[in-house]
Amino acid sequence: MSYRLEIEYDGTDFHGWQVQKTGRTVQGELEEVLGRFFKHRITAIAAGRTDAGVHAEGQVVHFHTGCFRPLDMAKRALNAQLPIDIHIKDIELVPMDFHARYRAHWRYYRYTLATELSALRRRYSWCPRFDYDFQRVMNATQDLKGRHDFFSFALSGSNVTNTICEVYHAGWQEQNSERILHIVANRFLRGMVRLILGTLIEIGRGRFEGRSIPKILAAKSSQSAGTSAPPQGLVLAKVGYEPWESLP
Repeated sequence: MSYRLEIEYDGTDFHGWQVQKTGRTVQGELEEVLGRFFKHRITAIAAGRTDAGVHAEGQVVHFHTGCFRPLDMAKRALNAQLPIDIHIKDIELVPMDFHARYRAHWRYYRYTLATELSALRRRYSWCPRFDYDFQRVMNATQDLKGRHDFFSFALSGSNVTNTICEVYHAGWQEQNSERILHIVANRFLRGMVRLILGTLIEIGRGRFEGRSIPKILAAKSSQSAGTSAPPQGLVLAKVGYEPWESLP
C-alpha cells in the first residue's frame, strides 16, 4: 500500500531535503522515524527537493509499505517521534501508482522580503541592507510568466537535461513591512527561485536593465543571471495535483 503525507518543516537546521553523506536532512529524519514505526526500511519520495535552509509548509511525500496502520494513530505516533522542526499535517492512503513528484501539476513557492530588520523574522525572511526600486522589481517579474527555458536560472552543476518550465503565476503582495513574491510553475530547477529573486533585486538596484529577464533567459547561461538570494526567505507553500487555476 502507499501513503501520502503533507508535511511542514523549518529548514534552518537542515542541509536540505535529500539524504546526504554528511549533514542533517529532512528526508533522513523522516525515513528514520517511518522505519521505526513500520518496522522496515522506508524510502520517502518528495514532490520537490528543497535546498539547505529552505522551509516548507506544504511538502508532499509518498512511500510504500506492506504494513497498514490506522491513519489517526499513525499521524499522532509519527509526530510524537519526529523532531520539533518537522510536522506531519496530513496522512492518507493513496493508489500504488501515486507519485508525489511525477503526478504533481504545479508547485507554489513564496519568498518573503522584509523592509525592516527583525530579530524574530530573520529565520523566515531576507531584509536586504541596501536600497532598491521595488517598482522595477515588480515590472520585471511579469516577464517570468509563460513557458521558457530557465537554464540561466539553474544553479551551476545541476544535472538536468530538461530546463523548460512553465510559470503560471508570478506576482507580489505587500503587507505590513513585508514584500512577498508568489510564484507558481509546473516545475522548478534547482536553486531557480532564489536565482530569480536575486536577479530581480539586482534589477531593482539598477545593475540590470529594467526589462532584462527576456535577455537573461535567451542567453541560456548562468553567468548572465544575478546572485542567488539567501535561503531563509523561501517556502515551498503548496503542491497541486490538479490543473492550475489560481491562488486561493
